[in-house]
Amino acid sequence: MSVILYFLARKLLPPETEAVEGGSEAIKKHSQS
Repeated sequence: MSVILYFLARKLLPPETEAVEGGSEAIKKHSQS
């Protein structure tokens, strides 16, 4: 499931965010809430 969210984030977010590893943590926070 997290893999799907990862690819979704890469499509929705700008390419520059790929360098930000904190993006995965943001996804975890959203899935928890």
